[in-house]
Amino acid sequence: MWRIFGQNPQPDPQPAKEPAWTPQRTRAATIDRIGPGNSEVHWTIQGTRAGGVPWALTHTNHYASPFDISFESVFEVSDYVAILGSFQGEPIHITSVDLTKVDVEKAFEQYRLAKVLVWNGSRFVKTDVVRRRPGGQIVLRAVLVPEHQAATLNVDLVVHVPATARRSGFLEVRGNGSPFGEIPCLIENDEGECAEGEPPTFDALLSTLAGAPRNDEVIARLRLGEPPRVRAKAVEQVDAIVQGSRTIAFELIGG
Repeated sequence: MWRIFGQNPQPDPQPAKEPAWTPQRTRAATIDRIGPGNSEVHWTIQGTRAGGVPWALTHTNHYASPFDISFESVFEVSDYVAILGSFQGEPIHITSVDLTKVDVEKAFEQYRLAKVLVWNGSRFVKTDVVRRRPGGQIVLRAVLVPEHQAATLNVDLVVHVPATARRSGFLEVRGNGSPFGEIPCLIENDEGECAEGEPPTFDALLSTLAGAPRNDEVIARLRLGEPPRVRAKAVEQVDAIVQGSRTIAFELIGG
């Protein structure tokens, strides 16, 4: 296996079955202080798969913590290493973990999703139900309340109702930030919720992890049918992590 010393992996004198990167080890390799703050981290995990074929996964994310930004900044990459190394579909070996960019600020910066408004043709209003025809569009305004400044931040998202839509459902608007990080949903069940297990192929796993939402994104999803499936999505990125979620009922007209 490999261990991280500084930012350069070195071979371990006693190999084990899988690498044992932990948040504690990686934290010591990247950030030399404990305390609140926010960070942006860019990292690459490399390895080999069946037949010795090389693979690589690169990801960038934004983190924040009112307690220990050093731990929060490396928790996700440690999760990814564990997920990749435990894939059962074929032999997977991890050969290196490189944190190529670690930008840390001492200020704790975070937004909270306070409410979601809907454009009614003349202004943004609060509503419990949105009604649209197939092929229509929904303009949403996510109102974010910051913990690091006085003024609120408005984030507008446009969700397009599929022309082939035939069912009603609901809109889900959320910030993807979490105080301790989140493991991406690898498989959805029939209800559109995260299910246990892993993707059928390693390529599918790499694609899922590479496309995982960032913590500083506001995401709007239109879920239709029974069980509810994501039929449309809009994403906007802001300058700090976002927490919180809201849902609004959606009624399809003439579907």
